[in-house]
Amino acid sequence: MNLPEALHLGSLTLSTTVVMWLVVLCLASWLGARIAKTQKMAFDGWFYGMLLFAIASGRAVFVWQYWAEYAGAWGKIIDVRDGGIHLGAALAAAGLAALVLLACKKPLRKAVVASLLTVGIGAACIHQFGPNAANQGLRLPNMTLQTLAGETRSLQDLQGQPVVVNLWATWCPPCRREMPALMHFAEQNPQVAVVLVNQGEEAATVAVYLQQETLPSHAVWLDPHSDIGGFVGQRALPTTLFFDGLGRLQEVRVGELSEATLQQKVSALQTAQP
Repeated sequence: MNLPEALHLGSLTLSTTVVMWLVVLCLASWLGARIAKTQKMAFDGWFYGMLLFAIASGRAVFVWQYWAEYAGAWGKIIDVRDGGIHLGAALAAAGLAALVLLACKKPLRKAVVASLLTVGIGAACIHQFGPNAANQGLRLPNMTLQTLAGETRSLQDLQGQPVVVNLWATWCPPCRREMPALMHFAEQNPQVAVVLVNQGEEAATVAVYLQQETLPSHAVWLDPHSDIGGFVGQRALPTTLFFDGLGRLQEVRVGELSEATLQQKVSALQTAQP
């Protein structure tokens, strides 16, 4: 069974991967607390302290790594919704915190080990069975779309370089917020094909919006029937598809992106190429 990239709760859209991680972390916390209870000790505070330390460390290293994109934008530094976390730093911080806890709180050793094993098993399951795993093997779709100028374009013509396909609509607030970052990234990285494919709206509506926001239109394509969203089984917006130079889909990202996150994911695309 293929899992959807996002879960829809009324008007709220949540990334399935994020939901899966929340379930894993809650289970790890519950199991650790059950074991610690036999020692008549509290565990939740320690567990969530380790988790917060790991996230903060991963975020700090990520921001340092892409400081040029965050300098002066203090609000964006603490806004982790863009997914910008250095995984290696987060794991190292979690390991360090666990070692300190194991050394200082010997009665909690079983609880800490059980929680870490739960997180490890959960991470392996998410990697193996999560939404991105279901998209392995997909390639740039053989779809012909139109630009606002009425020109016909094929997605497969972009193959040979990393390709970023952003699915958006004018009525979507996070889509509107991330568009300047996407367009600026495209201007600064001509070796990467960045296409913003509008989902389901008329050309006139899109053109008026771009004019109002003084945004360029050359990277905007039209998908009036939302065919690309159907291709990946995803209707949530914004959604960004990352293809490597061989046209292979490497990742589907649901939710708002920052320019720093774009840099990180495109670097991963370039590394993935043989």
